[in-house]
Amino acid sequence: MRAALPRAKTAVLAAQFESAPGSERVRALGGAFAAATEDTVSAIVDEAAKYAAAWLGPLNDTADLQGCSIVGGRVRTPVGHRAAWDAFVAHGWSTLDHPVEEGGQGLLLALAAAVQELFDRSCSALGMLAVPQRSAARLIRTHSDTATVSRFSRALSRETITSSID
Repeated sequence: MRAALPRAKTAVLAAQFESAPGSERVRALGGAFAAATEDTVSAIVDEAAKYAAAWLGPLNDTADLQGCSIVGGRVRTPVGHRAAWDAFVAHGWSTLDHPVEEGGQGLLLALAAAVQELFDRSCSALGMLAVPQRSAARLIRTHSDTATVSRFSRALSRETITSSID
């Protein structure tokens, strides 16, 4: 069992986001940038901390004790892993920075990175699962033809398919 994490300093994390050089110029661009108001950022960071404390902290302890196993050629995750992941997706944490037209929330990547810190500190094994999806969707949107983007990007945003780092 690991030592208990100190309470997440969400106000500090939100303040770091707010103090980023040029944040007001970015908001002035409109759209998703303007949507990341100080109140919105604080609310999202606070909710991310609540999710991490309720789901990921307890999962991390269980995962440390149980680990993963291979049964019948399939990876079996620790008790609670699937439920925590389902809650992660249901709460929209995997879609913060994905475009709205692909099922995302259209917010800033910087905001997704800020809440990622909270998830990784609570249970890096689950917290990091969204990073390959985010990366793959961004790469596909940037470097693929329209048919490929249509086929994969929305599914990655919605977590109906997965990607991995090889």
